Amino acid sequence: MAPHRPSVLAGLLVLAFPAALALPAAPRPLHAQEGAGVPSRLPLKLPPRPTGAAISPADLMTRLYQFADDSMGGRATGSVGHLKSTAYLAAEAERLRLTPAGDPGSYYQVLPLLVRRIEPGSAIQVRARRFEVGREFGVLITDVPGGWLPDSAEVVYGGVLDDTLTQITEAEAAGKLVLLDPDRRTLRLSPASYRVARGARFSRALAVVVPVWESLGADAQRTLLTPVAEPPVPPPAGDLPPHPPTLLVSRALGAALRQVADSGVPGERVGLEIALRESPVARNVVAILPGSDSALNREFVVLGAHSDHDGVRAPSSAAADTIMNGADDDGSGVVALLEIAEALAARPVAPRRSVLFIWHAAEEQGMVGSGWYTGSPTVPLDAMLAMVNLDMVGRGGRRDIGQGGPRYLQVVGSRRRSSELGSLVDSVNAARPTPFRFDYSLDASNHPERIFCRSDHASYARYGIPVVFLSTGLHADYHQPSDEPHRIDYLKLTSVTEYVLDLTLALADRPGPLKLDRKKPDPDAPCRQ
Repeated sequence: MAPHRPSVLAGLLVLAFPAALALPAAPRPLHAQEGAGVPSRLPLKLPPRPTGAAISPADLMTRLYQFADDSMGGRATGSVGHLKSTAYLAAEAERLRLTPAGDPGSYYQVLPLLVRRIEPGSAIQVRARRFEVGREFGVLITDVPGGWLPDSAEVVYGGVLDDTLTQITEAEAAGKLVLLDPDRRTLRLSPASYRVARGARFSRALAVVVPVWESLGADAQRTLLTPVAEPPVPPPAGDLPPHPPTLLVSRALGAALRQVADSGVPGERVGLEIALRESPVARNVVAILPGSDSALNREFVVLGAHSDHDGVRAPSSAAADTIMNGADDDGSGVVALLEIAEALAARPVAPRRSVLFIWHAAEEQGMVGSGWYTGSPTVPLDAMLAMVNLDMVGRGGRRDIGQGGPRYLQVVGSRRRSSELGSLVDSVNAARPTPFRFDYSLDASNHPERIFCRSDHASYARYGIPVVFLSTGLHADYHQPSDEPHRIDYLKLTSVTEYVLDLTLALADRPGPLKLDRKKPDPDAPCRQ
């Protein structure tokens, strides 16, 4: 689930786990105690084993222990781990013989996000000395398009970073590398704090250079060199980027640049061998189970979950585990959809309407994947009967939530566009042998948690598509390395998955559309809780 502070921040790697391996059996049967929230006796690791048509704790476990394994590296958008995780989903969709519904002929819908990295071997040549990226400098590349630096440039001393009285004018900075001295306070800032080129004084500089590389420390240096997934940067309107980049350089490189700036040699330049590479990295995984009724199979029930999480946090002495595996957020929703797809694919007759399965990318960056899909859908938006979104559906015991337990389930948004959808959500639950105890409190208008606006269903609701969001709720392991597969309540996850299958069938097989009794929203308006 996306945090309160959304930010916009994977790709063609073909790696997938085999779906049917003859491997050791699952651990002993689970026993979820009332109120415990976390079943006991679960291993830290579990080898994969074949999955079957029936939805079961064992199948959900084998899937989630693969999907939220350390080898996925926390599935940060733009990372190799996220590419691996989406490759696994596409391989499973192909194994189940679902129809590709991403870009033409593919299970993948590539998002307009690029990983942008300074190429290894990039360097700055100052007279006879060569300074290499990663050893002597790093580059803040936000808002910088490819090909932004020429092969050489003049250097000018620009003053002290936070002292405008010492700084040169805009005209003096134009088109040059501007070397700034840090003051004592700025030596303690993070790399992001050095984006000083946004003011008018340096807006026409080629780049701003600050000699603080050593003071950043090893962790911050690694962060600075880590590839960043962002939207493409348009070419500059003029000769220079709209926000010149900042080079954080070593004291030695700073001193060498200062010698050039102070030399007074007319036209002396330094060599810039800095290459910026951009490559597409983020992708939704989209597949369709075609409906069996020729009169209804061009309508769709949409099932969604998000495949990304938060990657690897910076190491600290307080925590040995740094990988944010996101087993509940949203590995639980991801594997629930896989189980539903396998169950439906095994039925002798498919549901009457088609079922669209979509595993969104970049939800944690502000629902980027679902926003891109609804803006560039591969099936018509007006053919979507309803959208069911699962995000964090594997916990919700009393240790997680005071009123929680094995039958606790949060429901958000089911009556905001169609009260008939809300009634169906309730009636399908009431028909179960052991119904869930629904918590609608988080659906209240102006609720401070703003859950209705914080997961992928919001991207569909803004276009007037009836949605329902299901979750077992936030907990202490939310966005922490401790959100691990062995903490999931697989008996409860099985019950949630079975309920969503029942709801999917009720929607897909109903004779007519849902009655829409609320006004269609303005898709460009901000989301309102």
